[in-house]
Amino acid sequence: MYYIYIDESGDSGDPKKTGSSFDFSMSACICNKNDILDISSKVNDLIEFINKKELKYSKISKKDKVYSLKYINKLNLNIKSVYFNKNKFIHKDIVEISFEELIKRLGLDRKSTLKFVIDGDENKFYRKMYSKIIKRYYKHFKIKFANSVKTPLLQVADFYAGHKRENRSKNI
Repeated sequence: MYYIYIDESGDSGDPKKTGSSFDFSMSACICNKNDILDISSKVNDLIEFINKKELKYSKISKKDKVYSLKYINKLNLNIKSVYFNKNKFIHKDIVEISFEELIKRLGLDRKSTLKFVIDGDENKFYRKMYSKIIKRYYKHFKIKFANSVKTPLLQVADFYAGHKRENRSKNI
């Protein structure tokens, strides 16, 4: 069984409105169920080492970002990310577009048993949308919504979404 932790960076609002980001990224952190406790413990060690409450890309120094990337890359994780410039998708749901593209990139066997852990509060609209998209690619899955502060592997997904967004936006 695989657990897939998903978080995003940026907001889903209209990029032309004041305060809205012009881009959006989403990342998935894929982990074998048997490795979750060990990897979560190592992520907690990293958070303690950089002296933060959580691994939030937007809230740590450049030095700690570099160190954290190297540290996480040594863990037994598969991380996938997508990035979109929202100006190209103004009349479409950027969350739905990002989620579907991310699911396409997971690269897992269609018959795999999956548990998706998604950052945020339970939301019937999103649960229905996410389920509909996942069903196109995978047969056996469950969805859970969780608070990233209490879930180290969601923090890794957030970290990579922030990293992808920051590094892609410099190239636009």
